[in-house]
Amino acid sequence: PGEDAIELARVVDRGIRESKTVEMEKLVITPGEKVRSVFIDIYIIDNQGNLLDAAALAALTALLNTRMPKLDIEGNIVRGEHEGKLPVVHKPITVSVCKVGDKLFLDPSKEEESVIDAKLSIAVREDDKICAMQKQGSKAIEFDVIEKMVDIAIEKSKELRKLVK
Repeated sequence: PGEDAIELARVVDRGIRESKTVEMEKLVITPGEKVRSVFIDIYIIDNQGNLLDAAALAALTALLNTRMPKLDIEGNIVRGEHEGKLPVVHKPITVSVCKVGDKLFLDPSKEEESVIDAKLSIAVREDDKICAMQKQGSKAIEFDVIEKMVDIAIEKSKELRKLVK
């Protein structure tokens, strides 16, 4: 994978892991021996901008819709049977706030992303806890502007979370 793909994967993963999205203890099959693992593959079909936020939303939606396969008495998968949903306990939403000059905005197009001064991507849990942040762009962001960006991300995350099922 290229540099951009690696960064995308790491940022999406960090938001999910650091928010403790999945109740890991419930993935244990046999303590000290067997545990379920969870993988998310994201395939980009078309990038019109704001890829990071879209990928993070897609990953969360996939986790919320994942069913755990049923296991036999030896801990092997019983094909075609399921025993419930993945134990998702938190719903982190990643919101990227962009800065051009003294203006802040959300959901940049591909063209807008090419001219931003800075972008701050913030993963926010439903309790407004910030789980992860990633800064992109060549210019610095003043501390008071970071605070505004975080406030915007928290508010937007509440709106987006209502849409995720």
